[in-house]
Amino acid sequence: MKLDYGKKYPLSPFDSNSLDLDLSVQLHATAPNKVDLLSFTLIDPKDLVNFESINPKKRSFELWNHTCFEAFFKLPDGSYFEFNFALNFAWNCYYFTSYRSSPLTEFPVNDSLIARDILLSKDKKILIAKIPQEVKDILNKNRVKCSFTAVIKDRENRTHYYALKHADGKPNFHHADSFILEI
Repeated sequence: MKLDYGKKYPLSPFDSNSLDLDLSVQLHATAPNKVDLLSFTLIDPKDLVNFESINPKKRSFELWNHTCFEAFFKLPDGSYFEFNFALNFAWNCYYFTSYRSSPLTEFPVNDSLIARDILLSKDKKILIAKIPQEVKDILNKNRVKCSFTAVIKDRENRTHYYALKHADGKPNFHHADSFILEI
């Protein structure tokens, strides 16, 4: 499916035991077929989500063990980038040469302020993140498929998984069939 810039794409829960949340993602571009910014929106009117503090405002490892948003960008050769963003400006960017390739490699970026802005209200959180220039240069030269997800920890420390598409019998955001949007 061709990406429609500015459109809100809802993230669906993996199973029926997930929290009653409204999660979505939007991509923003300054030129056609270019990715510049992502915005993730979480609406949580019942205050169910745990936003524990984890290494605020810096590159942090294993954000998926906490509440975070994720963006995946897959290149034609099967390699892909994974971004993790937390609502306290913590972030990371990984590069995989193939499906879940090891070792887990942090992609070098010069910009330390990837999570750019966070708008918070009582029941709505919006995270705006920029794609670092080093990654944009690679993405914007290729036909890219992408996927967007969220890992949500509730107040009882249970984990819930949300994605554009769940393509496996278990939460697996790296599955090739989950990359459904094309830039």
